Amino acid sequence: MLIDKGKYVNTKDLARRSGIDDSLVARCIRMSMLAPKRLYKIIAGEAPKSLTMASFKHLFPEEWNKQIEYFMKEEYNKAPEDGDR
Repeated sequence: MLIDKGKYVNTKDLARRSGIDDSLVARCIRMSMLAPKRLYKIIAGEAPKSLTMASFKHLFPEEWNKQIEYFMKEEYNKAPEDGDR
C-alpha cells in the first residue's frame, strides 16, 4: 500500500493529494480487509441489501468469522418482506 511504503503520510494525505473525500478512502481501505467470501458475495451482487458503503463507516472485526456475524446482524433482525414469507 502506498501509505505503508511512505508515499503518503496517512489516509487523509492520500485523499487530499488524490482529490478524493478522506472518508471514502478510509472506507475503501477497510473494505480491503473483508473476508474473501464476503467480498465475493458483494462482487457477485449477492450481499444483503443492508450492506452498503455506509456499513464501512465504522471499524468492523478483523477476524473473518466475526465479520459475517457483524454484517449479517441487521439483515437477520429485519422483518421479512412480503416475498420472503
